[in-house]
Amino acid sequence: MPNFGMMAVLALVATAATAHTTAGNPAGTTLAPDTGAIAPSTPPAVVPAVAPSPGPTVAELAKIKYQTVIVCRTSIETGSLIAKKKTCLTRKQWEYVSDENQKTARRFVEDNTNKQGGGAN
Repeated sequence: MPNFGMMAVLALVATAATAHTTAGNPAGTTLAPDTGAIAPSTPPAVVPAVAPSPGPTVAELAKIKYQTVIVCRTSIETGSLIAKKKTCLTRKQWEYVSDENQKTARRFVEDNTNKQGGGAN
């Protein structure tokens, strides 16, 4: 069982010590420990908190992982019914190949359409 009498004495001592150091002192001052004279208290230096540099988010990491997975595709060699060619690239490289093939196909269609005089008459 706790000793409430001892706790009350400790609380009174702590209150008296606080009252002694702040009684009659203007705001922002303390009593000097050696002489008992009033000395201005200086606030502690304020150090700005530095935010940690943000790393990649989970979504960005997932995208990077998705793009770096190697995908292999098999294609039939031109002029042969049996020979096959296996090509392995990352998904990002496959996207690049697909984009380049689409650009080439569009250019081919646009060039042939312009040579025929614009299509339907």
